[in-house]
Amino acid sequence: MSRNQYVEKLKKSDPDFYATMMQSSDLMDLNSSGEDESEEEERGGAIFEAPDKLEVGSDESDVEDEELQKRGSNIVTARMINQWEEELQGTKPINTFLEMSQAFLAAIESLGSRETEEGEANSKYKIEGPQIFNAIVRLCLRNAPSAMASILKLKSPRDNPTKSKKWHKMRNFFKLYLRSLVTLTECMAEPSVAEVVLNKGVLPLLNYYAHHPGVCKMLLRRLITLWATSEKRVRVVAFVAIFRLAQNLPPKPLEWVLKRLYLTYVQNSRFTSPSTWGLIDFMRLSLVELYALDQVLAYKHAFVYIRQMAFHLRNAILVKKKERIQLVYNWQYVHCLHLWAELLSKTHPSPALQPIVYPLTQISEKQSGTPLMSFHASWRKTREKEHLRRVSNRVEMDDYNLPVVKKRELMDK
Repeated sequence: MSRNQYVEKLKKSDPDFYATMMQSSDLMDLNSSGEDESEEEERGGAIFEAPDKLEVGSDESDVEDEELQKRGSNIVTARMINQWEEELQGTKPINTFLEMSQAFLAAIESLGSRETEEGEANSKYKIEGPQIFNAIVRLCLRNAPSAMASILKLKSPRDNPTKSKKWHKMRNFFKLYLRSLVTLTECMAEPSVAEVVLNKGVLPLLNYYAHHPGVCKMLLRRLITLWATSEKRVRVVAFVAIFRLAQNLPPKPLEWVLKRLYLTYVQNSRFTSPSTWGLIDFMRLSLVELYALDQVLAYKHAFVYIRQMAFHLRNAILVKKKERIQLVYNWQYVHCLHLWAELLSKTHPSPALQPIVYPLTQISEKQSGTPLMSFHASWRKTREKEHLRRVSNRVEMDDYNLPVVKKRELMDK
């Protein structure tokens, strides 16, 4: 449905709301331009009326005046921003919010990184200078959550927006702002700025993102990147946002999120050193918290990935080739075993995860007790064997019933 069709439908369904929306200059211009063009086509064009007196002017001055008028209508100024901030704090901020969303979209377009979808209109405003850009961003971060809640007549910005009667009418307008906010997080290279944008802009609006699946997926993709690559404080805020969104996600999107998080964890654990160990621990613990939200889904992933590790271990024992052994004797393999052992400890007792206890323990015992290549011996005896014993002992301390491996034997090794 085009924007003109949406406005016409709104005019018929809710005349009062339509009258309020028409006070916004961008919608008025859109509606009036279409009507004027159709009327002129029906009449055969505009009627020419000769002026009473002809004046000769300079071509250059006419061009300058026309350019000034054009610039004056779409260039955002500090005065406009101050006026918008006052109006957003009022009782009816709907028109000002629409203007602010257009200005925020213009700020994102000024960065040159926004990809315009087919049929999506550009902003009617233009941003010139870093001071105006920063002022627009501050205006949105400070006032957008409260203004959106005021438009929907919610008691708090964290309330469920779908319970409002105006949600379906304002949903598309909110979507434009939410999408622009995600694009802003992709452009922020400074960690301190990214932390502020997440804290002030994204976290208060997670309920809105949860009801826009397409934009929510864009946000989750960006949050996972920050969770894996940014600085510590930004990683923590990104995880909080992912966790809150995951609590309200349907099973299929949640499965996509957990799979992407797991693969990112495996990729980051490839290079392990004393400087990266704390980061890997944080990723493992946070991923365990997310898997604990849906233990049935956690078992589905654990079954697939533990089975894959068992295949690699069996091929390494039977074939004994360097390429096969390297798939087993690496830090990624060890950290994956740590992850599933941590999940078993976190969710104990868990009927859904009970079936993975035995294969996980067998893999850790087989890997630590089978000498596959001589050049791996020193590394295995000092570091890997210690971590694999920790995996087995972690499972044993939770009083799981191990049908083959005796608990006492695990403690003696």
